[in-house]
Formats: sequence, structure tokens, C-alpha cells
Amino acid sequence: SFKFCYIDNTYSSANTAFDSVKKVMEELETKYPNLKFFWWTMPIMTEGDSKRDQFNTLVRNYCKSNNKFLLDLADIECHSPEGVKQTSKDGYELLYSSYSDDGGHLITSGSLRVAKAYWVILARMCGWK
Repeated sequence: SFKFCYIDNTYSSANTAFDSVKKVMEELETKYPNLKFFWWTMPIMTEGDSKRDQFNTLVRNYCKSNNKFLLDLADIECHSPEGVKQTSKDGYELLYSSYSDDGGHLITSGSLRVAKAYWVILARMCGWK
């Protein structure tokens, strides 16, 4: 797998970032055909960002179209424990504020949700239904 940090949003465009990740991941999948790989969406922050949202949409669409495993970190981070999606006025996904104390890094409550999702994706990759 490969995951950006929320501060790694320095590419000139979402397409450039996606193309670079796609190239590396596809090369690894070709080089190691007996290994299973999974993709991540880019972490989000408590302030919305169009480039991050565009990158995450590209990853989601690619994974869905190509039957790839995806740990959708952004989707986990933008939903409250009650399942309410947090978005900006422009519709960008926002990190649920109670999962972070600095607007980007996860604290225990957010980390636990991601850890559970990580366990589930690994179990599914091994055949768990």
C-alpha cells in the first residue's frame, strides 16, 4: 500500500498526484503478481480542499473500475461516529473535528476508527467475508 500524509498535497494538480501513485502501484503489482496491494485516499483536514477531493475521487473511481482494494481514509475521517458526513460549504469532505486536536493528525478516537478499517481490509484481502 501507499498513503499520502495530509500535508503531501503539494502536487501541481490532483491528476499529477494520482498519475504518480498509479504508476508506482501498477509497477509494484506487475513486479509482484503474487502479492496483494491496497490503495488509500488522501487524508483530509478540518478545512476543505478541492485538490484533495479531486485526488480522492480519482482514487475511488480507479479502484472501483479496476477491482482494487481501497481503504477510503477520507471517507472514514469525514463521518462522525453517528455516520453524519462533514462537508464544507463548497462540498469538500472535512475531517470530523473530534477526531483531531490540530485539524489534521488523528487522536485516539479517529485512530481507532482507522485501525478497525485497516483490520477489515486486511481480513478481506485474505478472504474474510
